[in-house]
Amino acid sequence: MTPVTALLLAFGAGAAGGAVVGAVGWGAARRARSLRLAVMVPPAAAIAAVVASVVVSTQAMYLTVEQTWLMLAACAGGAVVGLLTAVLLARRVRRLEDGVARERIARAASDQSERARRQLVAALTHDLRTPLAGIRAMAEALEDGVAVDSDDYLRRIRDEVDRTATMVDDLFELARLQAGLTPQHPQDVRLQDAVEQAVLLVSPLAAERGAVIHIAEDRLVDESRMAPTSRVDPVSLHRVLLNLLVNAVQGGGRVEVSVLDEDRGTGGLMHGGTGGTVGVRVDDSCGGIPEADLVHLFEAGWRGQRARTPGSSGAGLGLTVVHELVRAAAGRITVTNTARGCRFEVRLPCGAEVSAADR
Repeated sequence: MTPVTALLLAFGAGAAGGAVVGAVGWGAARRARSLRLAVMVPPAAAIAAVVASVVVSTQAMYLTVEQTWLMLAACAGGAVVGLLTAVLLARRVRRLEDGVARERIARAASDQSERARRQLVAALTHDLRTPLAGIRAMAEALEDGVAVDSDDYLRRIRDEVDRTATMVDDLFELARLQAGLTPQHPQDVRLQDAVEQAVLLVSPLAAERGAVIHIAEDRLVDESRMAPTSRVDPVSLHRVLLNLLVNAVQGGGRVEVSVLDEDRGTGGLMHGGTGGTVGVRVDDSCGGIPEADLVHLFEAGWRGQRARTPGSSGAGLGLTVVHELVRAAAGRITVTNTARGCRFEVRLPCGAEVSAADR
């Protein structure tokens, strides 16, 4: 074998070995869409080319078996160092990929938050303008002495001020909740009592809207059974129930409130004395909400095609505040459509057991 032939054979063997390993590795990297795997392909291809060239060269130089293994051992040492370097580089690339992915997620969340903030500001601007314009017009009428019924004007001004104050309070409470500044003082609260108190307060509004609130009968009549209690901040629970009931009675009709017994199926997700949850369910007669709109129902300032509170100028913050209050209590809230309307279900951590005899 001439030197030129041996040189060409060594070159061809190295090129073929590197090409085969490179093609296989590159194809795998493309299918897996992994930058880390792609980083390891070039050194692996180079090592394969060197080993193939050495094997062919040793055959052309008629080296002994010992000499051949000696050269292969030298190649193996270089291969180990090269592969370790590639692995370390791939790990570095992985960290960079993870950092880039986290940055993209954070940027997307920031953009979504900014869009939500702009929508909320736009909604509040629109909703505050209406009552303020009415207050100004009625105040000017009183000032000019052209008001036909000054007492009626004063009452309407007071109503508009109360409505505006409610929107401002909801916005302030939402900001505090999202910043984690609302203090929570959890204690054991019997849900049936909390529901009855909330219904008592909402009953006048329900009568005005033509709604009837029905509380499901307490089934825990046996003194050996335990009344559902929740470990929750009573003020937060009271506000959650009020907001849900006010929301439910707006459309009139029948509103049914049920206290849900303990559910241990979510023990690992909740914080409570027994690891389970108890809850409250509110069914209204609103006629239902489009399925595509349900996922947006708890977003600040969001409104569907058909307003939940016709004729009102609320800023769409009530359900958002409810969602944040429930989340702060380590609970969850869901909404689904029923045959008559909507069903809101709140699940909260269980409290200490209270027998029916201790009511």
